[in-house]
Amino acid sequence: MQKEKDENVMRLLKKLNLAMESIGNAMMVKHGMSASQCNVLGYLTDHEEQDICARDLHISLGLSKANVSSLLKKLKNGGYISFASDSLDERLKHIHLTEKADELKGEIEQGFRDLEGCMYQGFTEGEKLLLTELLGRMIKNLKQQGTGGLQHD
Repeated sequence: MQKEKDENVMRLLKKLNLAMESIGNAMMVKHGMSASQCNVLGYLTDHEEQDICARDLHISLGLSKANVSSLLKKLKNGGYISFASDSLDERLKHIHLTEKADELKGEIEQGFRDLEGCMYQGFTEGEKLLLTELLGRMIKNLKQQGTGGLQHD
């Protein structure tokens, strides 16, 4: 198999992201949910014991404030989350999973495991760790340069 001459890391990462989104969208279409909404729901599930607000999602997931707002609105309209005002700061709205979201937890977790299993097929544990480390360093480099847009709006 001949490798394309113009394949670079940025293009490969974009292709990887598109492939993951496509599979995620196909998995969640029966719930009327996108892969991006599922990603947010998965994050909320993983951090259920914490008080999470939109700003936390913006920072932790590297999404723009507008994107977070749109995703949360869709999840609320779908009946997957609700909001509760902070007792000390009325402007803060804590995000809570609903019973409907609780019913999907297992399916979401299994979907993430299946997707990871597919992506890492043929990888050694050392290769997985190295890839995680290298991607983390790339993100850190971009954040330091201020060009990553990961914590900026």
